[in-house]
Amino acid sequence: MERQTEKRNFDEFGFVILPQMQEYENERSHEYTAKKKFWKIELTAWDKLLKTWNVSRLRGSSKVTKFVQHGVPIQIRGELWKKLLDIEVIKATVKCTYKEELCQIREQLVDLGISEYGGQKVLDEISEVESESYRVKYKHISLDALRHIFLDLHRSLPTHELFMGETAKAKEGRAALFRVLAAYARYNRSVEYCQGMSVIAAMFLIQTNCDEETAFWCLVSLLDRHKYILGYFHNNMARLQEHADVFSRLLQQRHPEIQIHLAKYEIHPLMYITPWFMVLFTGFACWDTVLACWDLLLLQGHSALFRISLAVMEVNKANILAAKDLCHLLPLLLHPPVSVTHIEDWEISSLQAVLDEEKNEIPDLEHLEKEEMQPETEKSEKPEIG
Repeated sequence: MERQTEKRNFDEFGFVILPQMQEYENERSHEYTAKKKFWKIELTAWDKLLKTWNVSRLRGSSKVTKFVQHGVPIQIRGELWKKLLDIEVIKATVKCTYKEELCQIREQLVDLGISEYGGQKVLDEISEVESESYRVKYKHISLDALRHIFLDLHRSLPTHELFMGETAKAKEGRAALFRVLAAYARYNRSVEYCQGMSVIAAMFLIQTNCDEETAFWCLVSLLDRHKYILGYFHNNMARLQEHADVFSRLLQQRHPEIQIHLAKYEIHPLMYITPWFMVLFTGFACWDTVLACWDLLLLQGHSALFRISLAVMEVNKANILAAKDLCHLLPLLLHPPVSVTHIEDWEISSLQAVLDEEKNEIPDLEHLEKEEMQPETEKSEKPEIG
């Protein structure tokens, strides 16, 4: 067990700095782009923008786009995300509250005799409960969903100080993550929980300074709206498969040589788009790049996922074409090199060029961006939101 007094160094975003990172699934680069200095006048402009958000109806406007592309100050990112995700509108639309969902979760944990702080012991105790009889007796989260949530708590951004090790902060961080995920599983019974959600919820907890209620509503907005990634975590993952096919066509239009090269080794976009899209690029090594990706996603909706992916392919093109077998190609796609995902090289040389192109040159993206205007056809037990 990790000693509580163990000293560790963390970078500016909260990720641990260790000489050897092999014990963790993904390495993190700590060589971030030089800190962008925001002059007082810029911070004042951001503050004014956020304070007048509802009055001026700025969400999605060219002014907001310019502000985001110029760079988002760390200290206001959480507030900006709340505005972009319209969580106050959602809270006013649905009938339930986070506290009500949490109350039901606590009742279920008491029934089972477990706690969100229980760790491995919880998994053992859940295994002793007969699943079918429990499902009939209670109208709570399924035991499978509870089990998978607990399993993923230690896998979600495991090198971040909010979730790493056995410190008091990490234990509370993982407990908060459990509560947010369990509350969402109750809120959306048709989906409950799917692997990948924990990383997204963890991101929201980090950016909201562990404000559980805000993180919960951010999660609801991102997962349950057409504009974002509604359908990615449904059982058949039909929408994710559709988007993988769309990306395949876009890749054929933009970089046919990459498409041909990947097809030669039988690599379908679903093989790398799935982890990219389901955890929204959080596996990339440079965290400042990950945050820039999320800023664009929350601003523009799911079409940003395609633009970002095309940009990564463009910068990674030489490496991809040089790889001559599946064993080298797939890891290169799943975990692009630091030189590819470093925001300074990546943004300047590729992303901005992609974003500046006219949408009529990418008909598939036009089609996808119209999805939000279409009525929701899937039925679920949760209230519908815009």
